[in-house]
Amino acid sequence: MIIHFRIKKKTGMMLALLLLVHVFFLSEPALAEDNNINKHHQIDWAAGAAAVDITPQSRHMENEDLYLGGYGIGRSRGAALGVRQKIWARSLVLSHEGKKVALVVLDLPGISCDDIARIRNLVSHKANIEPQNIMVTVTHTHSGPDLQGLWGGVPDSYRKWLHSKAATSVAGALENMESAQLYAGTTDYAAGISNRREEKYLDPSLHYLQFQAKNNNDTIASLAIYGAHTTFLGEKNRNVSPDFSGKLVEKLESKFGGTAIFAPGIQGDQTPQKDNLSISEYAENLVGAVKKAHQKSEQIPLHSLNYDYREFPLHVSNPVFILASILGRLPYYNVQFNFSRGTYINTEISRLSFSDITGDKLSLVSVPGEILARPGLELKELDPAEDTMVIGLTNGSLGYILHEEQWESGIPFLTRGYEESVSMGMHSWVVMRKQWKDMFQ
Repeated sequence: MIIHFRIKKKTGMMLALLLLVHVFFLSEPALAEDNNINKHHQIDWAAGAAAVDITPQSRHMENEDLYLGGYGIGRSRGAALGVRQKIWARSLVLSHEGKKVALVVLDLPGISCDDIARIRNLVSHKANIEPQNIMVTVTHTHSGPDLQGLWGGVPDSYRKWLHSKAATSVAGALENMESAQLYAGTTDYAAGISNRREEKYLDPSLHYLQFQAKNNNDTIASLAIYGAHTTFLGEKNRNVSPDFSGKLVEKLESKFGGTAIFAPGIQGDQTPQKDNLSISEYAENLVGAVKKAHQKSEQIPLHSLNYDYREFPLHVSNPVFILASILGRLPYYNVQFNFSRGTYINTEISRLSFSDITGDKLSLVSVPGEILARPGLELKELDPAEDTMVIGLTNGSLGYILHEEQWESGIPFLTRGYEESVSMGMHSWVVMRKQWKDMFQ
């Protein structure tokens, strides 16, 4: 049934006037409430950071059995001669409603599956954080100790000592926890990198996150993510060093305070553009890019802090890795074999997302290897967050991750490209992409 109202002209004019009064005066507080809805619904969360020295001591090097990783074949580079600059374990811990997530960044070229598991177990006992919520990554300095055992390795005394120091850095971050707020910004710095495969794909993004104390706006931690191989010093250097990342974090701490952290982005085929610069000058240029990102940064009004994690088997088809495993040259990688799966390694991906009332504002996604620009850019497109930040070599150092259409067939190191020769196989990205799609859905 439809009821029709007939309003007299005079009565209608009065109603119209009352409506105008309501719109312009009475509705103002409601509009103000809408504008402050983010403030009213923000969650209370905390952040803490710490850095612990992991520079090899004289007792770790006295027998000349500590090698640096990243260059040459086996021990061809020779044992480390000394220390050029200290290296560190830098940790960031975030907490909300009793749930904690930790990011541990080590000044190493890479880290094995076994080392990651041992560090996670120590952190879990010391800091009461679930092992899967601990992201362990490296700066990928090619002047850091070889925990992977691919270029000569390190003495067991140093390996165990480093595990303990990494856990101590997380415990220190927990002690430094305080109520926090987050500012995030991104800028492009293409002048700092080039694609060494001479392909058209390049990710020039420099991401910068600043975690501030809520009560006084002091910097708790700075996190800079950039896709450049940490190889500025070159293979002739035999002294321990964090490479350009060490100079970068020093300058960031001087500029902003707090604990500064560098993490590798999409750097699989991206190399630093040196242009006759010194290592300090290159780091200073990166600081300039960080300042631009910081100027563009916006506060992220957090309504939720979410962490997702997936473990899956990754098939190994590269004959180099299969042979190395059979010969016992991958003792820390837990390579497995069965007749149904063939040769494989259990690996994982993870995603930490920061969301406001509208959805995911930004996300940190981790990749267990050196992802090239083409699949890395595709991953950013797949992720539903407004801004996606990819961190490579996290919870795994499983070689290069190429797009299947980039793959060059042939004999490893002879007629096949370098990245293909040091990859688990052609279908690594195919498997990971499916895992990412399932996670995003």
